[in-house]
Amino acid sequence: MTLAAEALDARLEGFVGREIGPPETGPDPVNAPMIRHFCEAVGDACPAYLDADWAARSRHGGLVAPPAMLQAWALRGLRPPPRDRLVELLALLREAGYPDVVATDCEQTYERLLRPGDRVTLRTTIESVSKEKTTALGPGRFVDLRLAFEDAQGAGVGSQRFRLLLFKGAGGAAPSLERPRRPRPPASEDTRLFAEGLARGEIRIERCAACGRLRHPPRPMCPACRSLARDFAVASGRGIVHSFTVIHHPQFPPFSYPLVVALVDLEEGTRLVADLVDVDPAAVAIGMAVEAEVREVEEGLALPVFVAAGRASGRRGPEGAGGAARALGAGAAARPSARVPAARASTLRADEVAVGDALPPLDVPITVTGIVAGAIASRDYQDVHHDPGAARRQGLPNVFMNILTTNGYVGRYATDWAGPEAVLRSIAIRLGVPNLPGDTMTLGGRVAALAGDEATLAVEGRNGLGVHVSGTVRVGLRPRGGP
Repeated sequence: MTLAAEALDARLEGFVGREIGPPETGPDPVNAPMIRHFCEAVGDACPAYLDADWAARSRHGGLVAPPAMLQAWALRGLRPPPRDRLVELLALLREAGYPDVVATDCEQTYERLLRPGDRVTLRTTIESVSKEKTTALGPGRFVDLRLAFEDAQGAGVGSQRFRLLLFKGAGGAAPSLERPRRPRPPASEDTRLFAEGLARGEIRIERCAACGRLRHPPRPMCPACRSLARDFAVASGRGIVHSFTVIHHPQFPPFSYPLVVALVDLEEGTRLVADLVDVDPAAVAIGMAVEAEVREVEEGLALPVFVAAGRASGRRGPEGAGGAARALGAGAAARPSARVPAARASTLRADEVAVGDALPPLDVPITVTGIVAGAIASRDYQDVHHDPGAARRQGLPNVFMNILTTNGYVGRYATDWAGPEAVLRSIAIRLGVPNLPGDTMTLGGRVAALAGDEATLAVEGRNGLGVHVSGTVRVGLRPRGGP
């Protein structure tokens, strides 16, 4: 370590363990308009947050705020920050060559639900500053903050650990955000007719020109009459699932998981292996009726996929799907339709849940409008969440979702599953790859633990680049054996 580095470490150590300044009370009390704006930004329709009459009849006894908004009630918004120790620390790190900043971890614990009229005061302590680390964004240092939230009477309402990464960013090698491409099927004279059919939106079955026997996969000689002459028939696409597998691990970046791959008996008498899409993996069964269609799964690559019978989109080839796929930025691939399970109307009891239960997947389309709306609703005006130029200066192709919006989606996902009277007790998340416009984040989860009336959920959100968010949610359910 050089003397300059030792001197920097010594100066940084001087910030550790100290509050950044006096406690700061949020500019506004908890209020219904801000709650509504936040819920709209993350698509949360929970009546405990939005419907005063329903909330008054519920166990909450009135409207409450989404717990994931905890930090939003104390953020300064566009008001200039005071010259506190955190501002001084970040300025020192920028001067030392770490100009760019992103939030990477957020762990919130909720002591009680906040209600309209509550005033929130925040105390922030600098918990640690790391040595220089090698990260996917470039060399950087992590700053860990401990936040304590109090009401007007000084009682604790929640706490948060928040981690920032200050990094050298685009000054070094910018990370690649291009989604890896799928492997291309091998091309040969044997597969030419099949490949030409896919390019035209057709699923072709090779046929012996001498005896008329169909065969798949393609091969040069008829197994019945030994003829080398061939032509083809166009499959209807209708079939029955003969067998299938659901792939969870290992995961490869070009694909979305869980990945259902089915072996299908086509009505023409041959079999075809392809992805089975737009379906809950738990609903797939041997004997299930399916239909095939050709989709451009990424630019320049058209493949057959199966959907449940009656769900085919009618797209027969690249012209139908290609426009949507090519419109996405950063190499992300389009999903044909979003999976948005209905939020539960009644709240689960603890004895209705078992460890290992899977939560239904939730697809969240990522748009510029949604990114900006979430940042504003959480009072986060960091420029990389609304200014494409600022994002590009950090080595990213466009604005990206802030951590508090992701936190809100995770909270919504948990209460959509658990029910409107469930009580979130903590959300702990870590961010990975960014959520960029044009992509889709799919949230998935499972019940990882049960203790009394509390379920711990393991949650993961993936997009076209990989894992965007992973973490846990502790949620209080209705008591066992209760009404």
